[in-house]
Amino acid sequence: MATPFTALGAGNGFPACLTKVNVADRGDGNPYDYWTTLSGWSKVSTPADDAAKATSISESLTLAMKIFWNYNGCSALDEYIDSVGSSSSYTSTIDMDGGEYGTVLFQGNGFSSGENKAPNERVCYNSFRAEDVDEVLFFNIKIIRMYDGITTDESNFVGYGISNDIAVLSGSNSELYIRSALDEGFAEDEVVEYITIDGFDFIAWAVPFNTLDSPISITSSGSSVTASFDYTDPQEETMTISDLDFYTY
Repeated sequence: MATPFTALGAGNGFPACLTKVNVADRGDGNPYDYWTTLSGWSKVSTPADDAAKATSISESLTLAMKIFWNYNGCSALDEYIDSVGSSSSYTSTIDMDGGEYGTVLFQGNGFSSGENKAPNERVCYNSFRAEDVDEVLFFNIKIIRMYDGITTDESNFVGYGISNDIAVLSGSNSELYIRSALDEGFAEDEVVEYITIDGFDFIAWAVPFNTLDSPISITSSGSSVTASFDYTDPQEETMTISDLDFYTY
């Protein structure tokens, strides 16, 4: 539970001006492979008209502010069956307010803090990250303005996203990333899907570290996203990220 507060910030809903990202050019003249704003305006889905576009941008701002000011952590489950049929599983949680984390870092312009910051204390920072005690679940939050074209032309502005990851789970033979954009090339056996989790639109990126027997499956429902890996060894791994958690007032 957080105490209500008012922050002047940069007059844009955040403590500082936001980085502008052109998703139509990842640096080599080619567009990002995948991208979506927090409200779902994406490379594969454009709002129908100007009114719908304005609504989408407004919704993405609301969602971005919720993440920056109130994000507290998430949970994960990794289930693994090895080559001899032995199964194991572990759960991971980051709960910054409850002190359930391994490391945390809030960063501002020229300074940082290794202590958790309640919502009203985040006014001095522009990004933050945390990792669980087992160093398998982590996130890295920095809000960005997304443009489908040059960032000096505001008509290209499509909404708000995050520059890194709302959650990453590193498993025995696989990794699962939840983010707003993918600007790099990826291997043929990796899989990316557009998902909605807890009312936020993201992409889920599943990365295998061994040879697959069948394609990776990514599914999302309500408050969770799951990636299933079937390796040739034989080995199986199922990774789930769930329950994005926020401060309440």
